[in-house]
Amino acid sequence: MVASPCFRFFWRAGFCAFAVLSGWCGIRASDTERPLQVATFFAEFMPGLRETAAAYQAETGVGVRVQGIPYAMHPMWVRTQFLSGSPPDVLILEGTDLPWMYGQAGLLERCDRLLEEPNAWDARHPRWEDFFEPDLVQISRDATGALWALPFTQYRVGFFYDRTTYERLGIREPDTWSGLVENFRATTGSGLPAIAVAVKSNDAQSQWMGELMLEFLLRPAAERVNLRHAEGWRFAADDPTSVRGEVIDLAERIVAFERGLIDPARSEAFAEVARLLAEFSKTWRPDFLSLDGEQIFTLFAGGRVAHFLNGTWYVRELRELQKALGEATGRPAFAWGVFPFPQIDARATSLPRLGHMPQNAGMRACILIPKKDDPTARARVLRFAQYLTSPAVASRFFGEGDVYDPSALRDVEPRAELRALLAPHQSAVLGMAHFNGYDAESTSEFWTAWQRFLGGRVDRRGFLEEFSGAQRRALQRLAARYLSDEDRAFIARELGRDFR
Repeated sequence: MVASPCFRFFWRAGFCAFAVLSGWCGIRASDTERPLQVATFFAEFMPGLRETAAAYQAETGVGVRVQGIPYAMHPMWVRTQFLSGSPPDVLILEGTDLPWMYGQAGLLERCDRLLEEPNAWDARHPRWEDFFEPDLVQISRDATGALWALPFTQYRVGFFYDRTTYERLGIREPDTWSGLVENFRATTGSGLPAIAVAVKSNDAQSQWMGELMLEFLLRPAAERVNLRHAEGWRFAADDPTSVRGEVIDLAERIVAFERGLIDPARSEAFAEVARLLAEFSKTWRPDFLSLDGEQIFTLFAGGRVAHFLNGTWYVRELRELQKALGEATGRPAFAWGVFPFPQIDARATSLPRLGHMPQNAGMRACILIPKKDDPTARARVLRFAQYLTSPAVASRFFGEGDVYDPSALRDVEPRAELRALLAPHQSAVLGMAHFNGYDAESTSEFWTAWQRFLGGRVDRRGFLEEFSGAQRRALQRLAARYLSDEDRAFIARELGRDFR
């Protein structure tokens, strides 16, 4: 699922002065060659990147300078760098929103083309793409099928919960959606709110739920959405290999939208997701419209709510928060556990269900490569990016320190602490529709409509129609920019008319 965990405890807690991270750090290159420049806001990456920079210079003679930037200001900082015409050679950022925005603006290398080449640092796979988890590549594509970033880490999301409260109430980890709702009602009934959700773009919990449910409930339409597939292709819900190499491109998405398969106003799956989450929101802390995403972390760590939908990165943050709160209050931290997103069962929905529930396991940190006109400079950057994503280098990077997110590389083992969040079943993820928007403008419109719906200011039909309009306008904008003559001919053949 395409969603971004948005909060960095490192910057809030002030564990290290920004002045230390904001300067360039690394190894000096030779006087005849400018060092490569790498920038990230992931504080936990800094030690590993410094070590990688030193190792890369030792092997190649090329220096690498690593810059830390604060999370809160990184969108503006990145924009300023591109406006100045001299962005860093490599950016390691989060999620897909920024890569899609700058990639669609023509400022980034298109990575799906790069991945056809071999990795010069490791010959175990014939193509660079073969080193990455295929699902991460698949779900990181934009609405046109383009890939604007290289997966670097993946996130695995599940429900963190107060184990002490579960034991006191005699309830168990649920494996169905109906069981989850019952547990939420039980914890709320005991006087402890089940969960705190901020229905804002800086708290992705409600969006993650919607994305997972939508992908699951759209599965029966997979073969009607993926029209330009390989010969003989068939969708298999529990076989991720069945979707490898299959991409829902912009033309297919438009056809599916026009046929009502993925149009929120006409799709049963969209309507059912809206219904399920509206009912589920009754178990949330009632101030969910006024909460801010930055507040959610301490509410769970401090034992003020019983659950928190979060991911692998949160293990480090939760430990730090509980330690700090324990020192401040003198009270021991509660024991916590985690379970994966439960199965949508027949008690929850009457819609057809295929296979097991997909898990929110997607690309988190990603590598962006700004475009360069100079072929030599471009080759230098690509060589370093291949080095950074070679299994030998990545195994050192992810095996130590505070990086809890698993690597996006197939040949790099996850840390033992993360195994509780690994998906119990494999699933095919085709990415047929988005439960937000298809570009920045429609995503902003989604959050406004979502708040109005969950807040009771508009009914489900009104929300779905508003959401549909936002997605249609986004597809129109993308079509004007990206559709080829061949794409337009395909749409005309399928629909009997043009898309307007």
